[in-house]
Amino acid sequence: MSKKKIIDICHLCGLKKELTFEHVPPEKAFNNYKIYIYEGQQVIQRGDHRFPWDFSDIRGKQSQRGMGNYTLCEDCNNNTGSWYGGRFIDFIFQSYIIFDSNKDKKVINETFYKIYPLAIIKQIISMFFSINSPNFSEVNQDLRKFVLNKNNKYLNHKKYGLYMYFLKGQIHKFIGLSGKLKIEKHLIRTITELATMPLGFVLEINPKPEYKEEYNSFDILCFSNFDLHEARDIHLKIPVLECNTYFPTDYRTREQVFNDYLTNKIAEIRNKR
Repeated sequence: MSKKKIIDICHLCGLKKELTFEHVPPEKAFNNYKIYIYEGQQVIQRGDHRFPWDFSDIRGKQSQRGMGNYTLCEDCNNNTGSWYGGRFIDFIFQSYIIFDSNKDKKVINETFYKIYPLAIIKQIISMFFSINSPNFSEVNQDLRKFVLNKNNKYLNHKKYGLYMYFLKGQIHKFIGLSGKLKIEKHLIRTITELATMPLGFVLEINPKPEYKEEYNSFDILCFSNFDLHEARDIHLKIPVLECNTYFPTDYRTREQVFNDYLTNKIAEIRNKR
């Protein structure tokens, strides 16, 4: 029996076409194994009786083919894969080797050899299209053109920030466009986050200068300044951050999460008296 075709809006080009399965990250970037997927709604509905990394009471959706979904049409899937996928996979391989030798550090200073920055950043942004709704492409048409035109360069630093970190912790994240409030400064960050071993990425829309200084991930938007077939040795200073919750840009250690939990519970008990 033939599988039913999925006809919907491509998350990248915005056209209504038959969609294909897009691996996020690419299949050869260690994304070809069985996984369990837990949706945010499932986690929220169970309440606060378990810590964020404990999924023992949730029945996740099993995927035999790795992380991803039917998000891109065949043309967009094939083009991004052939133009950018291989370069990104090489970058991931180097990242694994570097991280494996520096797991106990808080910041890793290392040189990546013969990487292709423009292809890498285009692949990263194409993955953000897949984890967001098709409306993300419609609103950010400059990003759409940047990915669909393989030779397109230069992203606007005032409009976008793209931050990278080495991922430590048990939770992988696919978080669509979200708002994060900084209460004491009355500022809202507009971000989307993608984190799978060994790297995490945060794409920010209209980054605020106030956050640029305090945000502790490395901005790699400069990767967009190179030519597509230009290889470089690039020295990067990349933070090592833990993902132990499903909240965007939350990099608390398990000990910090546990202590915050106790503090909140004590405050809750006192308020009930």
